[in-house]
Amino acid sequence: MEDNHTVMIYGCPVEDDDLERLALLTDLLQDHPDTLSVITYPGEEAPFELHAYIAEAPGASPDLMRWACVLASPEVREKLGSRNFGGEASFQPVSDYSRTSIEAGIKKWIEKLWPALTIPKILWDEKSSLF
Repeated sequence: MEDNHTVMIYGCPVEDDDLERLALLTDLLQDHPDTLSVITYPGEEAPFELHAYIAEAPGASPDLMRWACVLASPEVREKLGSRNFGGEASFQPVSDYSRTSIEAGIKKWIEKLWPALTIPKILWDEKSSLF
């Protein structure tokens, strides 16, 4: 049986399999402190959730996009109940799916995991499925 360990990063539980992804995201955020491109796609849950990806610039090739987190509404958080969305490195709650809420969610997620970094300006990739 595989033993999946959990480590803590700034008080957020992080599974072993997320460590490589977070290291790539750390590099991306440190290398591009001024602006960051965000693109979102609907997830698989009903009610609706979003999967957010970040890259250094809008229009980046798909292989340069890094999966960031799931942005989940209160309905999704309630449906999944047992998960602590505020403390997991892969989830960030949002109040609704407006561009303002999604941008605030991405910024809160960055601040939660990388509190020492300056939050970059968010640029929206026009290929985003919602905008």
